[in-house]
Amino acid sequence: MKSLLSRSLLLLAFAAFVVTLLDVASGLSLLSSGGTAFLAVACLVLLFLLARSTSVRRQPIPFVLLFGCLLALGTRLGGFEAVSRRSAAEWAGFQSQRGELVATSVAERFADLSHRAQLAAKRLADEPSIRQVIAQPDNREALAAAFDLFERTPIPAPLAEAVPGVVLYDQWFAPLAWSGNTVDLRSYFDALEESPRSETTVFEQGVFTHLIVIESIDDGNGTLAIQIPLSARRGIDNRYLRDFEVAAAWSGNSVSTDYVDVREPAPELATLFERNQDRYWGGTEEAPMLYFPLRSPAGDLLAVVQLNVEDPATALLETKRATQQSLVCSSLWQRSSRWSGWGHTCESPGMVSPVRFSS
Repeated sequence: MKSLLSRSLLLLAFAAFVVTLLDVASGLSLLSSGGTAFLAVACLVLLFLLARSTSVRRQPIPFVLLFGCLLALGTRLGGFEAVSRRSAAEWAGFQSQRGELVATSVAERFADLSHRAQLAAKRLADEPSIRQVIAQPDNREALAAAFDLFERTPIPAPLAEAVPGVVLYDQWFAPLAWSGNTVDLRSYFDALEESPRSETTVFEQGVFTHLIVIESIDDGNGTLAIQIPLSARRGIDNRYLRDFEVAAAWSGNSVSTDYVDVREPAPELATLFERNQDRYWGGTEEAPMLYFPLRSPAGDLLAVVQLNVEDPATALLETKRATQQSLVCSSLWQRSSRWSGWGHTCESPGMVSPVRFSS
């Protein structure tokens, strides 16, 4: 009689394990919430009866099966749900929230970089040695002091590989003193109808894009320009000359940035973002894109960033969780096989649907 009871409990434990495994393999869609709760209670009752009739050492298989069931069912009742069962509205809300967070973070960091560059330009323009060079460009001592000042002055940089520079020009925009990595701004100055005032712009030249902060000295008798690299697109395989783009580096995502060169203004883009409060959603329903601007401290449009709000890292994490769940079931089954002395190992269950915690 006792042997018959033990065999019956073993069959019931095995049946509960098979039902639980099928539910997990179907992406937690086989059992309803009520069915999951009922099966969990049934497993607890079976576990209680097993503990009364035998011991783990004598019959480990049903105990292992039931513990595996309770683990999976408890996880389900604790808040896991299949990715395929998420509502479209919930996923869209998650995408929108994540896109807003990334856009806000990148825009704020760009605004901070522009503000710090402006402060550095104003401090340098107010230095007596700089003004002396503008007044006396042939004064060698003043020029040497200007070069030394530029070397000592820290210029903000968005990334370690983005080495900034600073240049001092006379009233005809001929360079007098400089430091760091600089670009030729003659095409920018030639397009001006009058002497430049304090402004922050973007300048593209070759494979580089720079943030240019202009500061006028002595009513246009001199000009100081801080030049900060924002992107480098060399397209060569060289570990010492790596490409970079600040928005992509800051966000940690695959984003693309279209910069608005000072020589090619885009008033239609500025109007578009003003109407949409600096956020514009495009793309398709399956692959939505968030477009947002990068602005100067004065509010001028300097760049448009395109962000794919579908997060590959999240999908990878969900797949990793699914793999871990599959491996847990496989491990429990293999351990029960070894403890029972069957002398073989079972195949791992097939890959299951990704799961996640629901909020």
